[in-house]
Amino acid sequence: PGNIFYPFTVIRDKVALFLMDTADQCLHRLSLASERLSQASHLIEQGDTQLALETMVKGQRYISEATSQCEKNQLSIEYQESVRTTINEYQKVLQDMKQYYSDTDRAVIDQLFFENDALLQRLQKK
Repeated sequence: PGNIFYPFTVIRDKVALFLMDTADQCLHRLSLASERLSQASHLIEQGDTQLALETMVKGQRYISEATSQCEKNQLSIEYQESVRTTINEYQKVLQDMKQYYSDTDRAVIDQLFFENDALLQRLQKK
């Protein structure tokens, strides 16, 4: 994010997802979510908290998509565990990042927490 070549990275990611089978798509989405969270951490270090927040939200989308894919395609317990692990890691980093935000932006992070909790509950029902 914030780099002039970033749109090309997004296109590359979408093409890669298109070419993968369902199980690999799930794992790749989790990888992309972790990558977005790492990018968000880097952006915070650079002082760009707003772009970092947008990046966290985009990473959350990848987690949601991976969870839905696991459910829809009834992927194995190993894939579901990968989703759970990624969500738990995401939650820890989000908690650490909250300190850099105002109350208004913390509400966005709290919403991400809420969404992740709901995703974990959906996976627990399986």
